[in-house]
Amino acid sequence: MRTRIGAAAIPVALLLAGAALTGCDDEGGGEPSTPVPGDRASATSRPADRPSGGPSGASTPRPVRGAPLRFLPVEREAPGACRSASATSFTERSDTAGTSCLTVTPRESDGMTITGTLAAKASLDQYGSGWIVTITLTDADARRFGELSGRLATRTPPSNRVAMIRDGRLLSAPAVTTAITGGKVQISGSFTPDTARRLAEDLGG
Repeated sequence: MRTRIGAAAIPVALLLAGAALTGCDDEGGGEPSTPVPGDRASATSRPADRPSGGPSGASTPRPVRGAPLRFLPVEREAPGACRSASATSFTERSDTAGTSCLTVTPRESDGMTITGTLAAKASLDQYGSGWIVTITLTDADARRFGELSGRLATRTPPSNRVAMIRDGRLLSAPAVTTAITGGKVQISGSFTPDTARRLAEDLGG
């Protein structure tokens, strides 16, 4: 099952496509990556829950450790692993959807790069959906992500998906169904405490 993204003050599901995601190995493009567990993960935007030191407060964004986090639109999706190494091709492995090769746009201007976050953490969801990962973006990144998600939400699959890439690794590739303008994205799914914390760290926590 493919997943989708949504945003609202009242939670609307944004579901990540695939639970275990990797960069292509010897048979595919990109750098090898560790699978990210979290079957049928979902994310929501809850502007009202932004921390007091958020965009309208005085908190200083924390730099993303290591390589910057990039959000790039997916252009194509093909069944099976990627056949050749490429900086724009990544093999996605999912317990529910199987293996596919995702090709992202080579144009950085079509996506966005996040160099710092206000927060990225794992916690138990108060709505009962288990462990979640919450990313809080800066004002500038929140505006840009709102624009990016708004564009992707008008497209048909798989062009409505956004690949989250860091250091040549595909971390996740959610499908966008609505603009996320709140700046706070919550990712949920069948995470364990350890896998939720790992994803939060990968996303800049």
